[in-house]
Amino acid sequence: MDGGAPQLRPFRFNTRQRVKKVGTVTFVNGDGASLELPKIGLLSRLWIVLELDATFSSAGTYGNYGVWAAIKRVKLQLNNAAQDLVDVSGFGLFLMNNLQRKVNKFDETAGLDSALYAAPTTTGAMKIALEVPVNQSNGFNFEAGMINLQAPEVQMTLNLTFASANSDIASNITALSGTAHVYYEYYEVPDPTAVMIPPVILHKVIEQQQSFSATGEVVYTVPRAGKISRLIQILNVDALRSDAYDSVKLKLQQSDTVYDREKRLVKFQHRENYGVAAQTGVIVTDMSQAYGICEESDGRDFFDSERTTTMESIVTVTSGTTLGSSNNTLVTIREFIQVPTN
Repeated sequence: MDGGAPQLRPFRFNTRQRVKKVGTVTFVNGDGASLELPKIGLLSRLWIVLELDATFSSAGTYGNYGVWAAIKRVKLQLNNAAQDLVDVSGFGLFLMNNLQRKVNKFDETAGLDSALYAAPTTTGAMKIALEVPVNQSNGFNFEAGMINLQAPEVQMTLNLTFASANSDIASNITALSGTAHVYYEYYEVPDPTAVMIPPVILHKVIEQQQSFSATGEVVYTVPRAGKISRLIQILNVDALRSDAYDSVKLKLQQSDTVYDREKRLVKFQHRENYGVAAQTGVIVTDMSQAYGICEESDGRDFFDSERTTTMESIVTVTSGTTLGSSNNTLVTIREFIQVPTN
């Protein structure tokens, strides 16, 4: 008697997690370097640990994005840049990491391992550590967004671009030298005739920047791509991060206001969700908290931007704020999932 197709076993309990080093990249100001990932396993995330020796002529002062400015851009690209899975600044990736776990702030000085973070103001070691997310989360949704590196048509490349000049990081730095160490986590690919392979879903983190020249409403129009799970916005006034805003709104079709939050509530929700205070100028709109756990959601609150004609995040800059000349920006980091069309 034909029993039909065999019952496939769940992937979660029929694979093995592995962590290995991909390689190293030498730090050079303004330079970019690429690492091609090994064609082994289902990729779930990477880590970058940047270790530098910094020489200061005198006590230095860090710039707007602190020591994280040492990495100007992180890009994780599929098939010769045909798809960007991650395209974000070092500081933007640091903010993203802060939202991935409860009380996960990698710039705290008290009790932090100096192997992960060091921001000297005189000659000494400078260090930062960043996680590059590939799958949607490492909990309930760990299967969503994995990339099968073993597929013959897949080529995955990590591109790092370092700060153009030492002064982009801090004042009075006369020399920087060191290395970025890159590691990756992947899961073994089981027998597809016996085990369910994770669905092909792309998890993306993309950063954009826009300028503004007046107080009042600054409108970011969300591109129509995928289901939006989170927006992280950074308000810069006169080239410095600023809390000079009154509220943030999420609006659909230019008339349906879904979220309307004053700054006091934005700050409260940040502390409530992540257990730490929001950094100056940082505004988070998080739709990935359906289970009350960072990043863990069944998609209940996601917004399908492809089914919405217009989706806008509107930050109201406080009236009377002194603006700079051509250096006022709103940076938006958009996290979303997308099913590829081919």
